[in-house]
Amino acid sequence: MTAMPALPSFIGATVVAQMLDYPSTTAFLRQRKRLEETMDFPPPVALQLKALRWCSAAVQTWIELQAARPPAYAPARSNVVQLRVM
Repeated sequence: MTAMPALPSFIGATVVAQMLDYPSTTAFLRQRKRLEETMDFPPPVALQLKALRWCSAAVQTWIELQAARPPAYAPARSNVVQLRVM
C-alpha cells in the first residue's frame, strides 16, 4: 500500500496577518484584495460558508518570492534630504 501524500494545511486570516507582519487581522483583510490584484497574493479557499482559509505553503512561498523581488517603489525615506544649518 502506498503512502498518501500529505494534505495541505490551511490557515486563517489571523495567522496570515501575523505572517505578513500586519498589526491586526482587520488591517490584513482591508488590504487583501489589493494584495491579490496587484501582487499575486494567493486567494483564499472557501472551506466553509463564511470562513476563509489560505494554503499555508502558498502563503509561505509568496512571502519568499516577495523577499527575493526588488521593491516596486522607492521607500519613502529615499526622498529625505538632510539639511545643515550654518
